Amino acid sequence: MLSPHLFLPTPSLSATPFQTENTRISTIVRSTLLSATCPSCGTPSRRVHSRYTRDPADLPVAGRPVTLHVEARRFYCHRPDCRRRTFSEPFPGFLSRSRRRIQRLEHAVEMLGLTLGGEPGARLAHGFGIRLSADTVLRTLRRHTLPPAPEPRVLGVDEWAFRRGHTYGTVLVDLERHRPIDLLPDRKTETLAAWLKRHPGIQIISRDRAGAYAEGARQGAPQAVQVADRWHLLKNLRDTAERALNRDHAALRRTAEAVADSPALDSTPPRLSAPAKADSEPHSRSPTRAERERQARRERRLARYQAVCDLHRQGGSIRAIARHLGLDRRTVRYFLLADGFPERMARPPVPSLLDPFRDYLHRRWNEGCRNARQLFREIVAQGFQGSESIVRQALHPWRLATTVPTYPIPPVRAGKSPARARPWLPSPRQASFWLLDLGQPREPDDRDRANTLVTELCARVPSLQAIRDLGRDFMAMVRQRRAKDFPAWLEQVQQCAAGDLKAFARSLESDYDAVLAALRLPWSQGQVEGQVNRLKLMKRAMYGRASFDLLRQRVLAAA
Repeated sequence: MLSPHLFLPTPSLSATPFQTENTRISTIVRSTLLSATCPSCGTPSRRVHSRYTRDPADLPVAGRPVTLHVEARRFYCHRPDCRRRTFSEPFPGFLSRSRRRIQRLEHAVEMLGLTLGGEPGARLAHGFGIRLSADTVLRTLRRHTLPPAPEPRVLGVDEWAFRRGHTYGTVLVDLERHRPIDLLPDRKTETLAAWLKRHPGIQIISRDRAGAYAEGARQGAPQAVQVADRWHLLKNLRDTAERALNRDHAALRRTAEAVADSPALDSTPPRLSAPAKADSEPHSRSPTRAERERQARRERRLARYQAVCDLHRQGGSIRAIARHLGLDRRTVRYFLLADGFPERMARPPVPSLLDPFRDYLHRRWNEGCRNARQLFREIVAQGFQGSESIVRQALHPWRLATTVPTYPIPPVRAGKSPARARPWLPSPRQASFWLLDLGQPREPDDRDRANTLVTELCARVPSLQAIRDLGRDFMAMVRQRRAKDFPAWLEQVQQCAAGDLKAFARSLESDYDAVLAALRLPWSQGQVEGQVNRLKLMKRAMYGRASFDLLRQRVLAAA
């Protein structure tokens, strides 16, 4: 039979032979030391006050639980000025004070919690013969002491979602050691700046193009070099091309029909012009970019709706119309059952930081104060913690009293039958990739047709030609890290006719130093995005119990 001494961590402990108690295995453990040291004053003592028994659990043996009967002693402290009169003897490396599990079992429970979480960790422990609950795993995980992280020199900053669209936090990654070093409970400028002030050794900060992180880095670490992420720079460029194609969607449609060498749909409506503004409008104001994009998407949906209605009047079945227009049959059926053009449902209102101050803003607006910055200053003095842009967005509907226009369905042309071939009409998103040479179709025929589309489209719309040429130059500059060419590229953009590209260039100029550093230095957000993906996996595996403290323990301890 195996000796219990083989399972004791130190020679200062002795044990009796194993015994069987029902389904359990037990043994009696004693200390062989003659004295113990007072934990308060450090004075050794040999005088025993009393004895008592502790019954901590140990790791199972052959699937059977093990219980240790530890005979502990209490000693007198002989030092007169010590606040302790008696104290329990310690069992270093074996059993901690006030614990019901020995240290190796405690460590095993910690590893289960760090790796799997509460419920999965408890289920796996039951399979190994360790009897505990998910709450016990979480309590042990909360007691785990994180080792001190070394001071970072190169820091990566990015956001992650507690609840997407509602609550966000911040993850901080040491890019040199490839490990997360902290989680912050929000993505506010002040929180990041306070953390950076506690770590003055940071020299480089890699981030995306979020303004809150840029300002937090400037306030908390003014000595650090900020590096904008190159992937986000290219994404912003592609978004710029997509916005331009959204605005010129009619030209994209006509060019695609011409390139495909197929007759245009008779139901294709002409490009819809912007509605005339009401005479009662106090002053004219151009719509915002979000409003222009929303109107362009509505026009595309209206064009599809009109095509479905016209083809149905000409005798086309739902299946034939869906095949011809490249739509799902459920979408076609939804259009045909609607009494009119189905407008998209407005999003329900969500809680906002501005809600407690709306009554005050409405009263000041009626009093004649229409200056958004002045109103922003007034509510900041009352405790508002949001940005000025939130106030401007809330005041914008009050400035413009226009209504969403409705467009009549054009009359049906008699004698026409729907074609059977599916038209080739790429979306603005697809065309934006082809315009900037970020991707091509797989089939050779489709690839040739996409190249022809881009060439013809640039010939018809000069601004898209400028986006194509200067956009590809920018991508080559980013990929090859030619920082010296960046100022000259900005000057070329200012001389072109593409308004969307000029707006993109202005955003780069506002973050000039960070963009220039991205073209010079090798650091990027690649590692940070990987850590965010790992963090999301842990959060989802915790079955809704991923409170911030538990999630932080798991992310940092498992790094």
